[in-house]
Order: sequence, then C-alpha cells, then structure tokens
Amino acid sequence: RISGEVAYLPEQEGCYPFYTVSETLQFYGTVYADFDFHKAEEMVDFMQLKPEEKVGALSKGGKARLKMVVALSRQAPLVLLD
Repeated sequence: RISGEVAYLPEQEGCYPFYTVSETLQFYGTVYADFDFHKAEEMVDFMQLKPEEKVGALSKGGKARLKMVVALSRQAPLVLLD
C-alpha cells in the first residue's frame, strides 16, 4: 500500500478541531500502523504544544506544528511536505 510508504503533510487543515492534541495523536495512531507515539509525544513537548488543548483553539502556527508532529511521527520512508 502506498499510504504505508508515504507520510504527507498537507497545506490545508488536516486535524479535527474538536479533538485535543492528545486525541489527534491517538486518532492518527489508529489510522497508521507505523505511527510512533513515543516520537510524537517528544515532538509535542519540543513544539511546546499542550496535549489537553483543543486543535480548534491552537494558533495557525500551533496547528502547523501539530501537523508536522503527525507527519514526522510516521515510520514511512518518504515524507512529502506541501
């Protein structure tokens, strides 16, 4: 499957606004078998995101950082950044 080989970071919104940052990670962890929760949690901390904060309440930069966390937490050999 190509989806298992490519992690994609789209320019447009890709995270549900009613989820928290932590719930977003849980969601993507169920979607992608190669999702690395430990790496994601480290990046959330590094990116200064609050796990309990709603995605809809994040600034534009916060949303962009969260999308980066989701894309870079995959173990896919190819990462496409839009």
